[in-house]
Amino acid sequence: MSMSLNICMFSRVNFWQGIKGGMDFHGKVLSEGLVRKGHKVTIISSRHPEGILRDHKNGVDIHYLPDTVFGSRRHGWAAKSVKKFYELHHQAPFDLIWSQSFDAFGFAKIDNTNIPLPIVATLHGCVAQEMTSFFSNTRKNIKSPLKFIKGLAGLVFAYFICQKPLLSVADRIICVSPVVAKDIGKWFGSRYEEKCTIIDNGIDVDFFKADPEKGRRIRQQLGVTDDEHLILSLGRLTYAKGHHVVIDAIKMLVDQKIKVKMIIAGDGESLELLKNMAGQSGLSNRVIFTGFVSHDDAVGLYNAADIFVMPTMTIEGLPFVILEAMACCTPVIASDIGGIKYVITDMKNGLLIGPGKTSELFEKMVKLINADKLRLYLAKQGQKTVIEKYSLNRMITDTLAAMTSAVAGGIPL
Repeated sequence: MSMSLNICMFSRVNFWQGIKGGMDFHGKVLSEGLVRKGHKVTIISSRHPEGILRDHKNGVDIHYLPDTVFGSRRHGWAAKSVKKFYELHHQAPFDLIWSQSFDAFGFAKIDNTNIPLPIVATLHGCVAQEMTSFFSNTRKNIKSPLKFIKGLAGLVFAYFICQKPLLSVADRIICVSPVVAKDIGKWFGSRYEEKCTIIDNGIDVDFFKADPEKGRRIRQQLGVTDDEHLILSLGRLTYAKGHHVVIDAIKMLVDQKIKVKMIIAGDGESLELLKNMAGQSGLSNRVIFTGFVSHDDAVGLYNAADIFVMPTMTIEGLPFVILEAMACCTPVIASDIGGIKYVITDMKNGLLIGPGKTSELFEKMVKLINADKLRLYLAKQGQKTVIEKYSLNRMITDTLAAMTSAVAGGIPL
């Protein structure tokens, strides 16, 4: 069945508010892709930091709720987002409610007996990911009882107020990797897992691609010599992402007289801590902190790097940065956790390490540094994996099929 859909997306934060994480980029490219295919997408989001009430970006309409708190599911988000939905729905009826993460949970809380449209939720993780991150920081949080209590309260709020209610009213649950669907079954029950459709993240392989000349220019700009091995890690800088593990491993490489430099690209709460750590380890001239980088700049960094590292210690749905690096023909070393292990097979198209295992990361980096043929083989196989299985067009097409099926009342795909 072919139809033009009018879609209302609930996303308390979005890419155009300045939030550049993987989930926000996912919402951006999917929304734009649906618009290109002739559908209408309207986003309801929390207060814009600059006070903007309405915006139009690349065909996507965005409404910001001024009396909510930026990025928060609390402080009236549930009721106010649902109220805004009905206001817009009466003006131009929607066909589908699309929840980015659990952000449309207001329908379960406010209006669970009279939801007018099917709900499709796109999930990058659930409470399992949040619990892993929380307990990985327990030793640090326990030193601040108030912080520990607030964190625990946040988990309870997420599970009972947001996540389980939304799953109960959702008609389809799109999971970005099999691990997300399995976690839903484990933590919420099989009847919720039965609603799940797995649609892997996808990237624009015509944009993220090998460009050796661009890579050489970036290396020159950064002062990286031909005989130095350049390691890259890109993402939000939080403790759970494990960048401190990379710094420790770089120190071990330097102690072994291996010529190496490291780029840590991204911003976040751990930026200053990581800078201090690098300085205290004597790596100030070895570790380059770029801060936030655009996607254009990211392509150059991927191509400049000899190795891309993602040492996350938390359950990831399917990180875009891994797919981007692989598409640029950069060999990847990543933690064997969450959805990552469904993309990377150790020694086949990348290398896997135990989360938080500094010695393993060091050993795998040495393996690639000392084996040019292996490094090239894994880079080529990684690139092939992404081109064949993780393209942006495939993600958009499959998502649209799931949405169309939900509107038509069909069974989950």
